[in-house]
Amino acid sequence: MKRIIITCLLIIFAVSIADAGRRRPQSGKVKDRVYIDSKYGFKITIDEGWKHSLRKENDNFRLLLTKRKYEIPAEYINAPDYTQIPRIIIWTDTTSLPTFAFLDSLVSKTWNTKQKKELLKEFEIIASDISSGSRREKFIPRGRKPVRLSGEQAILWQAKSTYVKDVAVTSSGLASKRVYGAYGGAIVVVKKGNRAFVFHLMTEWSYFESNLKETLNIISTFEFSGESNKEKADKSEG
Repeated sequence: MKRIIITCLLIIFAVSIADAGRRRPQSGKVKDRVYIDSKYGFKITIDEGWKHSLRKENDNFRLLLTKRKYEIPAEYINAPDYTQIPRIIIWTDTTSLPTFAFLDSLVSKTWNTKQKKELLKEFEIIASDISSGSRREKFIPRGRKPVRLSGEQAILWQAKSTYVKDVAVTSSGLASKRVYGAYGGAIVVVKKGNRAFVFHLMTEWSYFESNLKETLNIISTFEFSGESNKEKADKSEG
């Protein structure tokens, strides 16, 4: 009996290992720095100065980009890990709201939806506070303007968010200094039919303009590559 139990446990363990090692379906593929979404029919070219991370196939967040070499504020020279690494993330979902109205719903102080709760997990600039030993004020809008992406009307929104951090200055963490700084963030929204595609940038405010320029260069390569697998599946079901 003991031998049977041990054998069963070994089989369960082997199956678990095999399952863990099995490649999970991802949001898309990257070839020659071009990301092609496997589900929603769009592609975007990744700047060589940014590294990518793919999300899961069924995740509304599709692609995360983080800058390879980034500037560190003088206040963090001895503690670089406190720096907000420039990051861009792409999210998509359906909405009945027009482009401008959808953006307004995201940055509204009172609008609460399931979509917005999801976005708050990754769109730091519109979050009301931040954890990990820092205090952040509510964001301060810095303007918006219309832009065009892949032949569609889009909108760019920018904001600044101040913070106060207690930064450790010794390896033991017993000594610290207070740093007053700010983050810069931008959101770009474009729609294709009833599907919204949203891009979010977050970075230290001191380097916001240069990182925004790089972000807009990357976003400018965004294009719909044809009918998505999701649309094809919907039509076949219909």
